[in-house]
Amino acid sequence: SWFAVLTPLWTWDAFILFYHTRVIMMGPIHKPDNIPDEEWVDPLPMKRRYVSLVRFLLVIVFEIFVALRLQNVVEWKWAVMFIPIYVWEATTLIKKVPIATMEIVTLEELETVIMGKPFAEFTQEEKEGIAKKYSVVPSHNSPEFAMAYKMKNRAKQDIFRLFLRVLFLVFVILQLDLGLDWSWWLVFIPVWLASFCVCFGSVRNFVMVQAVAAERDPEYFGGKRAENDNKATADGTGGDIESQANYGAMGDGNTPEEKSEPISPAEREALQAQIAMSGQQVMSSCCSQCFLLVIVCLIVAKLQNPEAYSA
Repeated sequence: SWFAVLTPLWTWDAFILFYHTRVIMMGPIHKPDNIPDEEWVDPLPMKRRYVSLVRFLLVIVFEIFVALRLQNVVEWKWAVMFIPIYVWEATTLIKKVPIATMEIVTLEELETVIMGKPFAEFTQEEKEGIAKKYSVVPSHNSPEFAMAYKMKNRAKQDIFRLFLRVLFLVFVILQLDLGLDWSWWLVFIPVWLASFCVCFGSVRNFVMVQAVAAERDPEYFGGKRAENDNKATADGTGGDIESQANYGAMGDGNTPEEKSEPISPAEREALQAQIAMSGQQVMSSCCSQCFLLVIVCLIVAKLQNPEAYSA
């Protein structure tokens, strides 16, 4: 029986279902005494908990449908079997689109350019509309701006991965329901692209973190670039082209731009920790994707040639 074969999956689902139920039974998180009422925001609102539970139940329903189909209890088309997944992906899209399309503005831009009045004069309705469309940060150089930008960029990546998953579902359904004679290696093209994007995104994030650290402290994190800049300065040829172009850009043009303040040891340690964490994410993402691709390739080879692993 396929239901017996999938016993480990049902056990895992039971643990996750217990977790979601336990989180809901905890009830709303009480406000700490040291936080004013107008500043308190529940980090885990009840609505989010119920939505997470419903999304997980959709996955369980899909697993049950697949087990029934493999057991020959039902003869539904695969397009019908994947209905819970359609709903699951739709909820993901509804969640990610507002974040991916939000505008990041400063409080000054919000007051002067967008609304044309001080924040104290905003109505409650206007504040709710602003929260849905904008992400308000103190300045473009603040940590809040970097966090909002990272969240927006991550939402865009999630939407792209969602598109690849939907494309893969379409290919699988066409192959199974219409009996198309496509190669399974072509059907799994979205999977290959998704794995490449995961690895590329991790490497790109690691390079960006290194670049930010090198810009903040070129003597420590710049490596050969800092050595080349020092050598060029000693030879009288100047630094890199960018530094020459920025020379005297501020002020009256007769004095060079002031150097930034030296970095503190605590900030340097924080940058080192960020680089180390990004490097670990690269290794973790690439290794997990390689392991996943090996498994997927074995499955695809079996689908393409059922006698591939016969004794």
